[in-house]
Amino acid sequence: DERIREQGGVEPEEPDTATRGGFGAAATLLAEAKKHLGYRETGENDTKFNHWLGRITSYPHDGFGYPWCHAFVSYCLWHSDNADCGPRTASCLAGVDWFKSRGRFSQTPHVGDIVYFGPNGGTHVELVVGVGTDTITTIGGNTSGSVDGQTFFNGNGVYQKVVKRSSRIFGYGH
Repeated sequence: DERIREQGGVEPEEPDTATRGGFGAAATLLAEAKKHLGYRETGENDTKFNHWLGRITSYPHDGFGYPWCHAFVSYCLWHSDNADCGPRTASCLAGVDWFKSRGRFSQTPHVGDIVYFGPNGGTHVELVVGVGTDTITTIGGNTSGSVDGQTFFNGNGVYQKVVKRSSRIFGYGH
């Protein structure tokens, strides 16, 4: 977050002509996220989502090796007719601020929401694909999970998982 603030944000290398603005639907957002289940980074944090979002100076891989959980969420928003539904950022804290400034942040989850974890929501972010009584089902990037029976623990891919609704969840952007 500090590096992003110092740089003044993240600028894409080239304009993205495949993105659309608007407020689509949760179904199109989640369909886009599901297309990437099982995707894994190359190198440390080097992903197609970061290359789409843009370079952040002083990170490895020529500025593209930064934590990519919010880059994944932003990519899914922009590639599903939902670009106006959330921020285009790599920063979880900037994402929380974006939703709060628009009065679209709460403690109640809904399918299609963006869930922020950790202190002030600055630790991690994922998309809500299901809501249970005391759990949520999420799809996230730069997270741990399993593919074809093999489990990955180091946060290197896009996975779907069930998460207990607990104090580690800061809140939800709608």
